[in-house]
Amino acid sequence: MEIAQTRQWAICFYCNEDKTIIGAKLYKGIDENKTLVAICERYVIDKKTVFAYRTDDGSTVTNDDNGVCKYIGSAFSYKTDGMKKTIPY
Repeated sequence: MEIAQTRQWAICFYCNEDKTIIGAKLYKGIDENKTLVAICERYVIDKKTVFAYRTDDGSTVTNDDNGVCKYIGSAFSYKTDGMKKTIPY
């Protein structure tokens, strides 16, 4: 898993152990109080991509009503205490 985080946003890129599911989650909020606002997953074997995202008016748009949509609004739960911020020169 790879995480890029700013004060207001966090994006997590991930895949399962056998690399048959590749995905990204986008969180919005302040500092560690972020919630999931968008998710996209690619199922490699099925050649299917599913997504869900929350619009500014609070509604959810998805192409997968029974799957990834249920995660929208979940809390950012990754531990980032040990991460160091670096500035490239």
